[in-house]
Amino acid sequence: MHTPKVSIFLPTFARYQDGFLQRAVDSALRQTWREFELLVIDDGSTDGTADYLASQAAADPRVVHIRLEKNTGLPAYALSQAYPHATGEYFAWLFDDCELEPDHLETLVGRLRESPALGMVYAQARAQLQGDRSFVIGAPLDIGALSQGANSIPNTCVVLPRSTIERIGWYDPHIILKRLCDWDLWLRIASEFEIGYVARILATEYGVGLPGSLGRLNRENGELALKYARLPRNHRLAPETLSMDDAYRMDFEAELGAADAAALQTAFLEHQIVTMDIVGSIRTAGQMKERGLLVGAIDRLLRQGNGTGEGKVDILFAAMVGYFRTRIEDDAASMIRMEVAARDALRAADQRMDEMNSALERLAATQAERDSLSNRLSDIESRREKTSPERFNDELARELAETKYSLFIFRDAADRRLEMIRALEEQLGNLSGSSAPPAEEKKVPAPGPGRTAARRRKA
Repeated sequence: MHTPKVSIFLPTFARYQDGFLQRAVDSALRQTWREFELLVIDDGSTDGTADYLASQAAADPRVVHIRLEKNTGLPAYALSQAYPHATGEYFAWLFDDCELEPDHLETLVGRLRESPALGMVYAQARAQLQGDRSFVIGAPLDIGALSQGANSIPNTCVVLPRSTIERIGWYDPHIILKRLCDWDLWLRIASEFEIGYVARILATEYGVGLPGSLGRLNRENGELALKYARLPRNHRLAPETLSMDDAYRMDFEAELGAADAAALQTAFLEHQIVTMDIVGSIRTAGQMKERGLLVGAIDRLLRQGNGTGEGKVDILFAAMVGYFRTRIEDDAASMIRMEVAARDALRAADQRMDEMNSALERLAATQAERDSLSNRLSDIESRREKTSPERFNDELARELAETKYSLFIFRDAADRRLEMIRALEEQLGNLSGSSAPPAEEKKVPAPGPGRTAARRRKA
């Protein structure tokens, strides 16, 4: 069964002594997908990187060492120099401040083989800050957000078919895209291909926590990058045709305003200063003087009496002073914005805390009222349940007592009537005895009410 080969591209510069490069290389060599080659492009390092990579290439035939004697500072261009050496059917990316998970290639190549129509596939990466703090880079593709400059695709977790590059072209090495060349490539691929996503962390990026990383050392002009990225460029980005001249293209300057043109020249100068390109710095400084961008700096130089403002050194010095002054002012403005934002956030947090405390006090008062009402209701219910039978018994006893007293009075009255009747009967007997002989004595039962009434009528 055919096992496709993967070409892993790894650009590096001066990351040997701190151990980052060794960790990156080791993570590539530990891949469970064994059919790969590791193309390491040394961008003019002077810290022992060349000797280390030469030893690795000698020990493992999968490691290919490609060295650039002069530091370009442009990963996009450095990577293009490895393209003629690539023999893989698929391309993957690794950087000297990153580390791959062992199943990185197996997972992403497997995804591409399941869906051959995909132009590329990517996964998540862990961005490691200093200490134990980290966050995750990588989310399902949002074309709208990507087109506006939001990049949620970690470059070190991308694998794509060679055919995609043959159709779309390579990373654009233009300096304005130095920090954004990967975003630009994904955007161009997304315009013609479907892109796959794997929701797994398959690499760790350490560069976000390193002060000397590319993203920390170089400023980013997002607005200018967006304007440049909208230009049709695929036709001139074949990797085998790229040169350093493509990094300084000015053929779109007519579409820029004065501020953007000045920002572009400043970006050129910044890159040349960082890469210690004296010849390029002098050339860019002369262009800036011709465009009237150094008037203030040269005027200050002349007032100080330290130069004529005409020599190459004077012009370069004025350009560098202007650049660093602008950089310092921009950094100061950024710090001020951060301070204002922090103060606003603290003020909002304090206000929110006061609101929460007030809400808690109101809640506590409401709870107290509810507890009090609940206690009162419980007390009333308890008393109702407790006293109602007692009250009923008391009322019943009172009614029985009243009934008993009424019966006692009735009986007493009946006894008195009975006594009166007997007395009357006795008197009648006496009267009758005086005119007739005494009759035999008879026991007379106690008369009832009807009998008594009849005898009264006879009497």
